[in-house]
Amino acid sequence: PDWETVSRWYWNLSEPHIEKTTPEMKKTVDELVRGIDDPVRKIEKIFTWVSQEIRYLGITAETEAPGYEPRRVDMTFERRSGVCRDKAALLVSMLRLAGFDAFPVLIMNGPKKDPEVPQPYFNHAISCVRMKDGTYMLMDPTDESTKELFPAYLNNQSYLVATPQGETLLTSEVVPPEKNMMHIETEGSLDEAGNLNAASILKFQGINDNAYRGYFSRLSAEERRQFFERIIKKIAPGSTLSEYEITPGNMLDTSVGLQARVSFEVKDFAIPGKDMVMLPVLRMGGSIGIVNFLTSDMVLEERKYPYVTDVACGVDESFRLDLSGIVGEQISLPEFETVDTKGALWKLDVSVKDRVLSCKNTFAMNLPEYSPKEYLDLKQTLTKIEADEKRMPVFTLSGAVPSPGVHRWYSPYEPEAIILEEVDEFDVKDSTAWTETKHVKMRVLTYAGKKHYSDLYIRYNPAWEEVEIVNAQVTSQSGETKTIEEKEINTMDAPWAGDAPRYPSSKILVVSLPGVEQGSLIEYTIKRRKTGRTFFSINDEFISSDMARIENPRNSSRPVLSVDGVFRYNVPVESKTLRINAPQELDLNISESFMPDTCMGTVKINRRMLNTGKDVVYEFSSTRIPPVTQEDNLPPWYSFNPVIFATSADWKTYCRDLHKIFIDASSFRDITREKAMDLVAGAHSEDEKIRIIRDFAAKNLRFIEAGFAEFPLSETGSADRILKDGYGNSADRAVVLYAMLISTGFRPEIVLASHGPAIQGIDNALHSYPSHQWFSDVLVRVKSAGRYVYLNDTDQYAPPGSTTNDGNIGLVLESGGFEIIRSASPDLETRTDVNVCLDLTPQGDVVIKKTTSFYGLDFASFRKRFSEMPPEERDRYYQKLVSSISQAARPDGELITDYDSYPGIEEFRVTARSYAIRQGKYLYLDIPGLVSRVHGVGNDTRKNPLYIPTRKNGTIVIDVALPRGMKAIELMPPERIDFTVERMGVLTLETRLVYGEDALMPSGIVVRENIRFDPAVIPPEEYSQLLDVQRVLSRPGSRMIVLEME
Repeated sequence: PDWETVSRWYWNLSEPHIEKTTPEMKKTVDELVRGIDDPVRKIEKIFTWVSQEIRYLGITAETEAPGYEPRRVDMTFERRSGVCRDKAALLVSMLRLAGFDAFPVLIMNGPKKDPEVPQPYFNHAISCVRMKDGTYMLMDPTDESTKELFPAYLNNQSYLVATPQGETLLTSEVVPPEKNMMHIETEGSLDEAGNLNAASILKFQGINDNAYRGYFSRLSAEERRQFFERIIKKIAPGSTLSEYEITPGNMLDTSVGLQARVSFEVKDFAIPGKDMVMLPVLRMGGSIGIVNFLTSDMVLEERKYPYVTDVACGVDESFRLDLSGIVGEQISLPEFETVDTKGALWKLDVSVKDRVLSCKNTFAMNLPEYSPKEYLDLKQTLTKIEADEKRMPVFTLSGAVPSPGVHRWYSPYEPEAIILEEVDEFDVKDSTAWTETKHVKMRVLTYAGKKHYSDLYIRYNPAWEEVEIVNAQVTSQSGETKTIEEKEINTMDAPWAGDAPRYPSSKILVVSLPGVEQGSLIEYTIKRRKTGRTFFSINDEFISSDMARIENPRNSSRPVLSVDGVFRYNVPVESKTLRINAPQELDLNISESFMPDTCMGTVKINRRMLNTGKDVVYEFSSTRIPPVTQEDNLPPWYSFNPVIFATSADWKTYCRDLHKIFIDASSFRDITREKAMDLVAGAHSEDEKIRIIRDFAAKNLRFIEAGFAEFPLSETGSADRILKDGYGNSADRAVVLYAMLISTGFRPEIVLASHGPAIQGIDNALHSYPSHQWFSDVLVRVKSAGRYVYLNDTDQYAPPGSTTNDGNIGLVLESGGFEIIRSASPDLETRTDVNVCLDLTPQGDVVIKKTTSFYGLDFASFRKRFSEMPPEERDRYYQKLVSSISQAARPDGELITDYDSYPGIEEFRVTARSYAIRQGKYLYLDIPGLVSRVHGVGNDTRKNPLYIPTRKNGTIVIDVALPRGMKAIELMPPERIDFTVERMGVLTLETRLVYGEDALMPSGIVVRENIRFDPAVIPPEEYSQLLDVQRVLSRPGSRMIVLEME
């Protein structure tokens, strides 16, 4: 077919659905355009309504022409939801009702179509209006917070308008960068101590408005504050956010451009030497704006194929600084050359007038697609920007320098929703079977609440659980109620289901609530019927979801529904009741109120017990529960929030029953025994036998991401069956390892490993209240040479004796006791050491040799990466490494990777021109590679504990060879800094001078940083200790060398 045929085909497919209009649709259109004469303004009003009022769905039920055929527009209009083609069809229909010549459009967001090869394969649907001159006005209503009719990321894309007569393939226009700029204006002043107080105005234009408006609309007020705190700490790590304001207050008010005002303070902003002071050129535009996402992907030194950005954009910034306080007279100002090419513009000017330092810079990427040659030119521009950003004005010192609405109870929290009523009920038949019911009534208060609570996600496994949506309805502010329909309930298999046919597949039930808007009242009741359980416990699903939040923080945006005893959430709760109905003869271990100290005085839980003679009813209730402030790096929820635990189990009994299951499964091992004996036939030591068995299991038993408590333990396979099938989850793989080890003369043990590390004070719930979800991995350990070697959490690339669960809690099934899991020796613990040798010339050019040593699981990752890496990918990786040193860096020799010995070694050399900055008589170097940030420390204050779940060990040594012609050292890092954080460990920074044979002038400077941080939970009141550490580490004077040259 030709393109006209494809165009007619999509029109004929869509037209019957577009024509399904209703009187209510016509009434809405008339109200939207009433009193407006300008046709474009009419289009904008209708577009905005469809964009904002119709919620975009990621999941939909499709029976015919999946991916192309839109839903009937009356259904989309009524349900207020749809995917891109549904929203596009509705917009076309409403525009037609307003008298416009509107059509659906297929567009390819990706590689351009070949005009000579007509075909219907597009990946997005939008709308258009044919104007009087015959041109098409394109518009994409998919994004609910867009200000632009047609987003810039769809520039320069192939599209096909669907018309009755047929249309040919067209290409969308390119919006110039001037319409997609970030505009930033900053004004500040210095005090006598060299601290900066500043305020910035950020104006988001074009694609920046579109992207950041959508992002901000999904954030709470606290999350927005954290965002701007992170931004200012990127430009000045020691900074403190004073206040911020985003306008418009309603992100859906697209008539007002997106703007932010940010006020902040930077301690030790000025960098004083002995008789001079330098001032960094503050550039916020390097940390915010779409252009930075585009440049961050440019790690390859050269390309074979075009670099596609999809959008032309940039940043325009000014910085005015009142030179009071510490600053004296001007010594020198850096000079810059402008870059103005087809692909990019870079311009930076620095001047001083009337004691005001003015810095103006503009960076624009002019093209949506760069050829390989244009890409090289752009890389050169980025290299120049990197060097320019290091240049600083130098001044004399001025004097002595010191050492470096209707108010409701929940209104102050600015929540996105409020739970008006929640009742969680457990109707227990016996310790193996019960019914859970959750009833929720909640009010959506913001657009972010609409996005977060419009869908319910319920995980379950039909092998031992049934889920029933008893009812679900949404009532609008006007009183209209919409009840859930069958087509709005979808079931998906767990991601691992297709890879493990032996297992009963877990499911995810997705309930898309109809017509959710700001102000909507959501009500639903869910029942879960559970059978065949090992023991009764509550909070299983919540613990599982909470551990997933910690392990994968980027993938935890979807709240998973659970029936639980948790009494505090991210939103306020007007009332919550937990009720457990249990037979009188069932012995339950129920917490009085597991209330961490951080909650004392904040939440009061009332408890009562009713004995009916046959059953016992335990009831817990609370009212007006304040929300948890949303912060990153939160510890396990139960450790800082009120939670009721209830269980019928004790660990000793559970361990005995589980141990029997594993022993029985491993006893069917005739084939496994024979295989194991063949494998170790030539081994000369116990360690070699253990390694061979471990490597065999890692290579031949495909790991399935299904928790061992995700389905009945009766589904645990026998050793021979698992070996034959060639796959298994953690439990099944443990069965095979156990069977092989016992067959070859070892005495292995089964150990359950917890999700996280053993930290004093947060493990009480795990020890006291058994749950199926406290432990994630099933390990097998065996003793060799007096030490335990843990298997089943590492692969063939790891050094034997290392373990992913180092420091976690272990539950030994044979004894029923708890132990701390440890690597077989300290040398096998995970750490990375770095050594950087830097040879500096008088002009600021450098030769850098970087050597990295990998231990433990860092060694395993290193070995796996390079063992499996193809040559072309290795080249790209090396280019990225070189780029990470500097845009100006060039490789000097080959990349060396030694992963056949232990520890693993990665080593390379680069040269970089103007890496240090020569400005007049001064040469200054920002020392690379030193730690300037403490993990988890981003905001200025915390309301909740900070969770650091991993150990951070390592040594960094920076060896700087000083250049010829040096007269004096103006500035260098302190001789010694010791930081002791009581709950974590120690970080030390030492600096020493190295002298040559004449011993008159130093020939080098060696900076050594040692880090020994253990996992920890830092209470909010101790968070300031970490802030102080980070402020010192990030202070320019702690990582800068300034030399006076001849």
